[in-house]
Amino acid sequence: GASTTFGIQQMAWASSRIVSQIAGIIAQEVLGIHSTLLPAIPTSLTAMFRVAGCSGEMPNPVCGSRFSSAHVAMEVWDSGVLAQLPTLRAFLGPLMPEDAGELGYEGFESVYLPHRPKDVALEAEGLALDFYRSFNRSWHNTSQYFGRYTDVGNDGLLPCATTRFYREGVSFHVAITGDADGVEIVNGTTVAKCEGGASGYWWFAPACRANPATCIPVITVSIMQRAASYNMPWALAVGTPLKYATAPRLVDMLFYWWFPDSTFIDLQPTSVKFPTNDRTQWEAGNLKTESERVPMRKWVHFLLGESFSRLRETVGNMRWTSSEVYRFLVDLQTNASNTDGSVACEWLKANPKRWQQWALGTKCPKGWGLIDPAEAYVSVRSVASSCARCMPGRFSQTLVDGEGETYICVACAKGEIQPSPSQSSCLQCQAGTFANSEGQTVCSSCPPGSATAALGSSTCELCPAGSAQPVSGS
Repeated sequence: GASTTFGIQQMAWASSRIVSQIAGIIAQEVLGIHSTLLPAIPTSLTAMFRVAGCSGEMPNPVCGSRFSSAHVAMEVWDSGVLAQLPTLRAFLGPLMPEDAGELGYEGFESVYLPHRPKDVALEAEGLALDFYRSFNRSWHNTSQYFGRYTDVGNDGLLPCATTRFYREGVSFHVAITGDADGVEIVNGTTVAKCEGGASGYWWFAPACRANPATCIPVITVSIMQRAASYNMPWALAVGTPLKYATAPRLVDMLFYWWFPDSTFIDLQPTSVKFPTNDRTQWEAGNLKTESERVPMRKWVHFLLGESFSRLRETVGNMRWTSSEVYRFLVDLQTNASNTDGSVACEWLKANPKRWQQWALGTKCPKGWGLIDPAEAYVSVRSVASSCARCMPGRFSQTLVDGEGETYICVACAKGEIQPSPSQSSCLQCQAGTFANSEGQTVCSSCPPGSATAALGSSTCELCPAGSAQPVSGS
């Protein structure tokens, strides 16, 4: 946009805030571009609209300006955006943000257990509670390693009628699990059959329904299908944000959680491994396999490359591992003196080669090319300092040297043009037109008295004696 400040749209969760801090420090301290962290927002979809320059709140954002205070959104969840990309592109048109690639780590949702019951079960009988089959009631009595659902208490839990237990997805439960006793019909809709009905809080899986005192408490979204299908003695409930965050610290229990997130980092949780995700089954309403792993991505303003070409390349290069992000969250959660900024600074001090390569590298993406410190296009990496978008009149051509593959911006040859930026080839001039110099953006019409019938002409031929051509462009 028109702003000379690099605006970073951070999300409301810790991992996004920390990688946003790192991006801002590199932009300001290494590239010399003033940066600012914008107030955190709660969803990936809202972030996309902010980067597109839209104002207002979902579901009715106000769009239309080419300029935006937000130039990048760090840690956009694919699951929140991918399914709506066609709608986004149709709605935003030329304002659609540009995909700057993955961040290197994935988001993942699952059922988690704290380390204490996991360690006790492993020591007592060599039982791995991080594997879903270990909870099969026919094979193991895993209830002994956890508290009871009554220990959790109902204060802070949400009545079943206000949660996913009463939503559309429950209609698949019987067909997929055969658990007819786990549902009931209310006002013509199939809903979960909770203890106490609509105003109740707990749904008991078949493995412990006859004796709820043996149920393992799970604070969760609706995972009824897994509990019923795999004979797990689970009691499911949904809590307020406060109840969700505090109950697993007071009672040994299972909880639905996701990575990256810092809420339960101090419990050293481990995810329960279910069968690998089957997207086709999920789309059909069968949720017995694990959730799909979702790449975290960066999306940038569509003009960022034109305004800050070096910054655009740097953002595209930024990547972290899941282990690094987990470490960020541990450092933030377990040390009260740490802040998002201090965790970011410690990582930068410990990994100078990584961020220097991001910011100072010459691995240009397709549509871009090498430039020197004066921002002139160059054809060899040895004199290059960065990359820039190939402007009209040029095309992006692959260059392979001792350091690998990159791209250079080459001027279109005589007889060819390229009216658009970031293209990978030039276009031949049509019959009756010509381009008599390199790097042209439009073909010129042959003047009266001359003509050319060939494609890709750099000149026009004069009409032979005794003939004439009164019309230009022939």
